[in-house]
Amino acid sequence: MFSTKIDPTWLSILPSATGQLDWIWLQARHGCHLAMSLLDSAARKDHNGLESLIIETLAWASHAKAKTGKKGALHRELRLLREQVLDDLNSVVNVGTAARNMGLHPVYLARAYRETFGLSIQDDRQLRRIKLSTEFLSMPEKTIAEVAQEMDFFDQSHFSRVFKRYTGTTPGKYRAHMMALAV
Repeated sequence: MFSTKIDPTWLSILPSATGQLDWIWLQARHGCHLAMSLLDSAARKDHNGLESLIIETLAWASHAKAKTGKKGALHRELRLLREQVLDDLNSVVNVGTAARNMGLHPVYLARAYRETFGLSIQDDRQLRRIKLSTEFLSMPEKTIAEVAQEMDFFDQSHFSRVFKRYTGTTPGKYRAHMMALAV
């Protein structure tokens, strides 16, 4: 990793970079080249070389920040969508409506969500429901059917199929295992 502290007076050289520079990850090849060139110029005490390399770094960083601005906004919107999906498990998120609200095509939204979080919107929601249901299954006073109903599954059979798909075991076996551990 390479880190450079930049004197604020240098920022006046490239006004477009002012206020935009924070942690900017340079692409590996370009970042390594700049780092090695900066170190080489510093070792040779080549102030003119250092000056031009720092200006190049600032210009490149400013350009990189501008290019990623659109993706950053998409990631923020995706995080908000995920919060909505995971917070209200009783409502079904309509991908078409969510995409329209975000100004995206539904297929693009679904693909971006999967690439960002590693799961589809539906799988993310189902996994959250299963995680919550494991907490309810550890309560012996609740029946499996009651847990299925609370977690908004169609019925106990549907709950059991989805639970087994995500955990590899049935809710009954999971409950028995948890009760055995509690003893």
